[in-house]
Parts: sequence; C-alpha cells; structure tokens
Amino acid sequence: MYRRILRDALLVTWLCLGPAHAGQLVNLSSRAVAYPDGDALFAGFTVSGNLPKKLLLRAAGPALGSFGVSGALAAVQLRLIRDGVLLAENSGWDAGGTDGSALAAAARAVGAFAFAPGSKDAALTVSLPPGGYTLVVSPAASAAPGVALVELYDLDPAAASRLTNLSTRAKVGTAGDILIAGFNVAGADGSWLLLRATGPALTAFGVNGVLQDPRLDLYQGGTVLATNDQWQAAATATLAASLGQEVGAFALAPGSPDAALVVEQASGGYTAQVRGADGGTGVALLEVYDAPAPVVTSFSAYNLTGFATAGAGTTGGGIIAETDPAYAKVTTPLELANALLAANKTAGAIRVIEIMNDLDLGSIEVGAAVRALPSTPFRAHQAPKLHPRLIVTGVSLIDITPRGGLTIFSANGAAIRHATFNIKGTSNVVIRNLKFDELWEWDEATKGDYDANDWDFIDLGNGGATSNVWIDHCTFTKTYDGIVDFKAGTRNVTLSWCRYVGDDGATNARSFVRQQMAALEANRAAYPFYNFLRTNGFSVEDIVTIHQGHDKTHLMGAGSLDPENATLTATFHHQWFTHCWDRCVPRLRAGNVHNFNLYIDDTGVLAARRLRDTRAAALSSALQNTLNNTYSFSPPINGSIATEGGSVLVERSVYLDCLWPLRNNQTDVSNPVYTGKIKAVDTVYQFRNANGTTTSVRGDSTDAGSPLGPFQAPVIPFSWNGFVTLPYVYVADDPTTLLARLQTGAGAGVVDWPKANWLKTTY
Repeated sequence: MYRRILRDALLVTWLCLGPAHAGQLVNLSSRAVAYPDGDALFAGFTVSGNLPKKLLLRAAGPALGSFGVSGALAAVQLRLIRDGVLLAENSGWDAGGTDGSALAAAARAVGAFAFAPGSKDAALTVSLPPGGYTLVVSPAASAAPGVALVELYDLDPAAASRLTNLSTRAKVGTAGDILIAGFNVAGADGSWLLLRATGPALTAFGVNGVLQDPRLDLYQGGTVLATNDQWQAAATATLAASLGQEVGAFALAPGSPDAALVVEQASGGYTAQVRGADGGTGVALLEVYDAPAPVVTSFSAYNLTGFATAGAGTTGGGIIAETDPAYAKVTTPLELANALLAANKTAGAIRVIEIMNDLDLGSIEVGAAVRALPSTPFRAHQAPKLHPRLIVTGVSLIDITPRGGLTIFSANGAAIRHATFNIKGTSNVVIRNLKFDELWEWDEATKGDYDANDWDFIDLGNGGATSNVWIDHCTFTKTYDGIVDFKAGTRNVTLSWCRYVGDDGATNARSFVRQQMAALEANRAAYPFYNFLRTNGFSVEDIVTIHQGHDKTHLMGAGSLDPENATLTATFHHQWFTHCWDRCVPRLRAGNVHNFNLYIDDTGVLAARRLRDTRAAALSSALQNTLNNTYSFSPPINGSIATEGGSVLVERSVYLDCLWPLRNNQTDVSNPVYTGKIKAVDTVYQFRNANGTTTSVRGDSTDAGSPLGPFQAPVIPFSWNGFVTLPYVYVADDPTTLLARLQTGAGAGVVDWPKANWLKTTY
C-alpha cells in the first residue's frame, strides 16, 4: 500500500546540490486535485536570510499520465504571487518565449523527471529575495479539474539563504485524491520539523468547505514516523504549540480536531499525507516548518537523582554511538522482541533500544513471528473481556530482564500500546520518553473494583527482585490496574518528569473510553453493572466524564504485610497528575518513599465525583444502596498514602481539589499494624468546597489545623525506616512555579534536545 501511494504521489528522486546548510528544507512536491479559483492547489514557501534564493518551480499535469495517474489535469496554469501581486506565470513550460532548454537543464540538475516538448505542464526558474511566496496551480484554457503535482526545488542550497517553511492547501478527497506531499531535509542539526494539517482552523480565515477532521501521517524511508488527527492528543502537543509560536504560525484552538506533529530532523526525504480521519472531504492546509531547537544553557533539572542513584547507581546502557552493535533501532514488534532477546540473554549484547515509532504490541497483533521466537519475551497477558479494540489486538506481557545495563527510549515520544513492560529479576534499567496507552477496559467481572485483569503499564519485580530503575519523561494514559506497580523486593527506583493524563481523548469520539461505551451501549442488557447505571439516571456522557480519570496509579507492595516490602524504596519528583482517582504517588506498604515537586490536579475528578453524587441523590434508598455497596463507581480522590509502617515524605508539592491529600491507613484504622508514617513540608493545598468557598494553604502537614491530613488513624511521627537522612542530594522547585516547569518539561515528546541526551544521566 505504501509503495502504491509513493508511486501515485510521483515523488522525485531528491538530489542535494553541494554543501547545504545543516537542517535545511530544500524541496517540496505536493499532489492533489487542482480546481479553479478558490479550490486551486496552493503551495506556500518562505525564503529566509539576506540573499536571494534561486528556485525551480514546476506544476505537472499531462506529464503524470505516463506514470499511470488517472484523471490528470490536461492543461496547467502556474502562478507565483507575493502579497497579492502576480510576479510570474506560465502555462506550457516551453511555449510563449520561455527558455525551455534552461528549464530542462534545471530539472535534470535536481533529478526531476522531464516534461515532454510542447506539453501543457508548467515551469519557472526564479531568483527571489527573502519573504513569503505562494504558488497557485489551477486548470488552464478552460480545462476540467484534475490531479496535479506542484514542485519546488532549491537550485542553490549552499547559498546564504534558505527555505524555512513550506505549505500546501488543497481540496482533499478520498482514496487517490488525498493530499500527498514530499519534502527533503539536507543535513540535520538537532532542529525540529513541525507539521500541521488544519481544516477547522481555516474557517477563521474565511475558508469555506474545510476538511472537518484532518488526519496527518508522516513517513520516512517506508517507515511511519508519526500519526495524528487531534493535535492536543499527541504526546508532542505542548511542544507543537510552543514551536508554532516560535515560527509565527497561527494558533490552534484547544480541543480542535486539527492535526500537528513534531519530529526531530533527520536527513532525507519525507512524505506527509492528509486525509479525512472520518472519511470526509474538504479544504485542508498542510504546513512544514523548520523550527530551530531553542538554545538551552542547562538541563541540570533533568539529572538523575533520588533512590535510583543508590547502590551501584543507574546508568542504563550508557552513552554509546548509534553505529555501535549494542545500539538497536526498532520499528516493529519483531525488531523489539529480537533486541530484548539479545539484551536478556547476553551481557552487553544490546545496551540501548531506541523506539523509532509508535508500536502496537498486543499478543495477537504482534504476529506469529514474534510468538514463534525461541524464548520470546512476549507472553499473552490476561485476555481482554470487553474492550472491542483489545479483543482484536490482545494484550502482551513483555519480559525485560537484561543481563547488563539497558536503556529503552524514544527520541520523539513514541507510544507503546496494548502491553505491560515487565521488568523483573534485574537491575540498571532506564525507560525514557515513551507514551504508554490503550490498556483499559470496563470492569464487569469485579463490578468496578478492577481486580480481574492485572494490566499495569509497567511492573517492577514481578517474578524476581529488581533494583536501580529510572523511569523518566513518560506519559501515561488510563490502564485497567496500576500505572507502575512495585512488587516486594523492588528497591532504588526513581520516577521523574512524568505526566499522567487519564483518557487523553475523552473529548472526542475516538477516545478509548468512548469506544468501550459504544460497545456496551449496543447490548446493555448483557452487562449488569453498566445497565444499572444507564437505567438509573446516568447518561453515556456522564459515565464517560466520570471515567475519564485513571483509578489506581502506583502501588508499592503487592501483598499486604509481606516482610519483603520493607526494602521498597523510590523517589517520585516532578510528577504531573490530572484526573487521578487514587494512589497519586503512591500507596506504600512498608519501605520508604520520597516525593518532591508533585503537582496533583484533581479538579476534573472532583467535578466527576460531584456529578456522580448528584445522580445518586436522585435515586431511591434501595438503588443508592446497590450503587454504593454492590458497584464501585465513585472516585475516592486520594493523594499520597503510607500504610503498614511505610514512610512517605512529601516536599514542596501541590494538591488541587484532592479530598484526602495525605492518608496513613487504607485498610483498618483501628489496627496500627496498617498505619504508616507520612508528612508534607512546604506544600500547597487548595480545595473547592461544595458551598463555593475555597480552602487554600501553604505549609507543613504538622502545622496546627492543617487540612493536609492525615486524618484516618492516629498520626505516627515521621521517621525514615533504616536510615536517618536521605542518601542523595536533590533540588526542589518552589511549588508556586511548579506548573510552568511541568508544562514545558513533563511527559513524553516535550523536551527538545539532542537525541544523545536520552542516554545521559547528568547534564
């Protein structure tokens, strides 16, 4: 399918002339149907620098017929415009006094296919001063609309001027009439490519008949680099917004279905495709920006700190070159499986695994080749019961047991879907800059307790003691059970700069929660829990709203009163939680946890709980009793929890609308065996009361009258278990500056820096 699309796109063989500037856009090729007037095919570009730029501009119509393209435009009109002024035009590339031999020579120089003598294709060579320009391709001589290819070539990429953005606007159809664009990057200097496919955003500029839900796919070398059809659902949404401001692009509205992607530049040719995500048609604008990486003087805030520095320390696979045999780039489940086998079997065989693109890793979808590998690290997890997507894909449990240090990372915030990373019986593992997604389904089996499927995004020590793990700059959506669960014996772990977003697509029809609700709604009577809610005042929208948040976040100590829980140690810092129901770092059974710079925003969860309570209040006493005692459907809104003698220290953090920011018992408040030690220092707490007033404090939990808690069991004075002071040095930010820090630094695909930085532990 990909080869057919490339053939139909008629992408040329790109040729870079001379020593181009690093990270430079050098040409563009866009294919779409060209109509008259406002539905013409438009290509925009910007020349930056101080000197003119020499360019070859072409529009192919009749020439496409020799490549098997049906419905090609019979006669092409090409116009070059700046600020509404027509600068040049052509129809008939070698007619009307144009220098056909010079145009043919320029085409040969850049490797472009030849136009037939006398054809109604169009071409121009120009030398343009810095500024913004537009090419307009439309039917000439009353020709009917047809498929056209507009091309832009930099004839002198070594000149002291460059192309900094390219764009194409066209009417997007279906099948072969989607918008397809190719462009080339000469060199790579750590800059970024910002790509946007906009439809709804164009209405503000008076464009009618826009593509209502554009989907953007980016390819390089036959590999899908990234896909997006809801710009804020992308892991790189924050970066896309900031880069858009930097390059002067118009802002995308929050929640709009416009699409955007950010990828780090690499040399070579790219293909971008724009189509209707829902099969729709309409006018869309594709933009490609060369966005230089901002100069950053220090990344020291991202240094590894915390308990993961204890013992032998955590280095992962270390700093090695991409050409090293121990460095594996994986684009498919099979490549990942083979890389893990090499890391798991032989010390040092594979030390770094770079995830190049999103990976769907369910036990069914990975394919027979993965399942047939001797000692394959992929196992089938508990079988999905209800989610229509997971029933098709299956769920995998992926064993990660390296015999030497191992780093698994993505440079672009790639997603891992339908799988649990099971890190067991090992040490010195680093997981960075990945998004974990699509591992949740409705729980009929345990009536909302979510105890039937042990699906966590990451398990630590599930099958063998594990130590020295660093999980950094990851994004976590909504999973069935826990986000990261620590089994007994796990120690020396740090989680830093992670973001927890719940169902990140809850506002659109393709969210994972909405997919589940649609399946349940189709046969409500078969699902007693769901049917009870639907027949007793809860709408589908109510259920989606309440279930947008994630239930259980982090559990440390799977078994109650397990003596091996005493060695549990972890540091959580710069963690950004939204829509979190429970265990916001963490629920601890014994052991020691240090939290600093947590930002827990339960504003949406509090509203969801009050919505639930409003619906419940309208029920009879008998129905309320069933809702409250038969089914679990009420966010508890707990924050940090210390139990069974465990010690949790929280420093310089923020809790918004959290009912119980600190808890010291979650099992039996009358039995001190189940009580832990917990304390907050210099922490902000804000709570929106039901009567409209707001409680807001900053201070310590030991201050007189502090609303931070804990309030469950008699307070045990705080002390560490097994030591007096923390065994590492750290720097905590002022809590009033925390949100701004997290907005530019937390989660996958947000930090823009050289790829090699993901292999470092200090900066």
